[in-house]
Amino acid sequence: MNNGITFQSRDFYLSACLRAAGATLTHLEPIDSKTYLFHFDISPLQANNLIEQHWNGKLVLPTKAVIDAINELKTRLHQGL
Repeated sequence: MNNGITFQSRDFYLSACLRAAGATLTHLEPIDSKTYLFHFDISPLQANNLIEQHWNGKLVLPTKAVIDAINELKTRLHQGL
């Protein structure tokens, strides 16, 4: 736990990458009927480092972890968890 310091994102696939990289998804927050905010137990500094690696094409993740993360997020969205 990061002492209450968390990172939030509305971007589904970026959130899947963070999850696949090991960030713990703490909860989903509905913004409106089609938008959710993903809350992660990761510091903004750590998250921004992963995001920078992602956008620079340097974030290497196992494909199974990415697929599992996408499926987990979809399941949680559809179940409202």
